[in-house]
This record gives sequence, structure tokens and C-alpha cells, in this order.
Amino acid sequence: MNRSPSFIATYADALAFLDARIGAGIKPGLDRISGLLEYLGDPQVSVPVIHVAGTNGKSTTVNMVAALLSSLDLRVGSFISPHLHHVEERYGINGQVIDRDRFVQAVADVAPFCDMYEDASGETVSYFELTAAIAFQIFASEGLDVAVVEVGLGGRWDATNVIDAAVSVVTGISLDHQAILGSTIAEIAAEKVAILKDGGTLVTGLLPAAADGAATAQVAQTSARWYRFGDDFDVEGLEQTPTGWLVDVRGLHDVYTDLQLNLHGRHQTAHLATAVASVEAFLDRPLPGDLIVPAVESVRSPGRSEVVLHEPLVLIDGAHNDEGLNGLVTTMSQ
Repeated sequence: MNRSPSFIATYADALAFLDARIGAGIKPGLDRISGLLEYLGDPQVSVPVIHVAGTNGKSTTVNMVAALLSSLDLRVGSFISPHLHHVEERYGINGQVIDRDRFVQAVADVAPFCDMYEDASGETVSYFELTAAIAFQIFASEGLDVAVVEVGLGGRWDATNVIDAAVSVVTGISLDHQAILGSTIAEIAAEKVAILKDGGTLVTGLLPAAADGAATAQVAQTSARWYRFGDDFDVEGLEQTPTGWLVDVRGLHDVYTDLQLNLHGRHQTAHLATAVASVEAFLDRPLPGDLIVPAVESVRSPGRSEVVLHEPLVLIDGAHNDEGLNGLVTTMSQ
């Protein structure tokens, strides 16, 4: 049934357009996002992408990768989820959240095509599918050199998996969302590594042994290259500092020393090594040492063991599964 076209002129209009789709819930599958993007002219193919999946550490790794790429004078887009305070936090250009006017314009650009697709198909696009489509539309219009895109849930049927990423990253795998992704590490791993495309490159953080079979099978099926934490790259030196960690990273092409990472939690150093290797894999070359140091120092990850008060010490952390909670407990004891 045809409806009156959506009119997006204000931030409130943009939020209302998105919020109207919250009731659609989680809808794994690529048909709706593919249909909507076709109406938009397939903006997702306009920019090279680094695609980041994993149970925990995705947003942090996206922020790290974006900071490293931005330090090289590249124009870099990023898409993360969920947001903490405001939905526009999901969208970044060179590490800066887009402003509200730009967000409103992006929603206004997408809304009429979303209306047309929904009228023609009888389908309702989910909230996350719409946020992903908005990201791809922003990326296509911003003249980017590269975009770094976080998977929302799983990988295989996630709305972001319409992209043909040059580099696919899996930060780690543990039990989460079992009702959707599977009840075992092996099943969950198979869903996450399914973001790897033919002839691509897979970069993995520290994976449990039970995930190896799924990763090996996907790499073989796609004729991809695979770089692993602990084998092809690693954290080689580590010293705790008042604001985080002083880290030495052995990358794919070089060793990077005295990197000040201003994030709490030792697990963040593994994410840093994974981010460095991902950027090296994307560029197929080492990173300039004089640029990587300030880039790493600039990385922030709100809501991840974030210190908001020192006396008494108060942390904010979004841990929501066993691995995340264990990491938080370890961080608080360090």
C-alpha cells in the first residue's frame, strides 16, 4: 500500500523515521538491505572496506583501524553499533562523529527510497538495516578512500554483509546470541567468518581452538589469505601505565615500539595488534612509525572500561556476556 512520503527536515524527524522501525526487531537476512540499497544505487560498492566482526572488541578495533588509516592522510569513514547516547555516534569521518545536520541530511537522502522499497516489497526495513543503509549512503557521498564497518550481529546474515570487503577482521569469538548464531563456538565462528569474500584477506585476533575449523574452511572456500594473532602478528612488549598500556606490536611488515594505548584492560592490546595487522594487510606495506605513535595515542573507546571518576574510581563498561564480564573483572584487578 502506498503511503505519504516521509518528510525529513529536522533531527526529530530523522529520529522518528528510524524509531518507527524498532518494532521490526532483529531480522537476519540480506534481502531487505539488498533491495533498499538497489533503490539507492548500491552505494555500498563505492568505497573499499575493512569489515570487522567478532563477539567483543569490534567497536574498539574499528576506532583503532580508523585512527591508523586517518593518520596516513586518507579520508576514512566508520560505522559502529550500538550508539551510547545519540544515533549519529554510529557514523564517523576521520574519527569525528558526524554532526546532526549531516545526519539529518543522510536520513533525508535515504528516506524516500526506503518508502519506495517498502511500498513495492511489502517489507519493513529493520532499524539496524536502515542505519547500515544510511552509513553506505554517507560513505558514497563523502569522497572516502576507505570505510571501516562493524558487523551488527554475527556476520553471514548481518545487514553489513552486502559489502565485498578487501580485508575481513574477526576480533575474537565466544558465546553470545546463541539463539540466533548457534550454541557452540564452532557454530558461532562459522557465522562470523562468513563475512570473508572470495580472494579476500582474513585477519583474526586470538581465537579459541574450537573456531579453527570454521575459519580454515572459509579460507579454503574463498581462496583467501589468513593472518593470525600469535603467529603472523603479536604483542611483543607490554607495560602498564597510569592511562593504559605501553605496547610493542609485531605487525605483518614491521615492529612498532613504544605505542601508548590510552585504554584500560590488557585485552585491548590484542585488539591493537589486530588493528595494526588489518591496516598493514589493507595497504600491503608497513606503517610509518612517526605517524602510528600519535594515532594510537589518540584512540578512545567510550563505554569500554572508561574511567569517568577517579575519587572514588568509577568505570563505565558495556560488558554483556561472559567473556566481556571476565575482561572487566580482570581490568578492575589490574
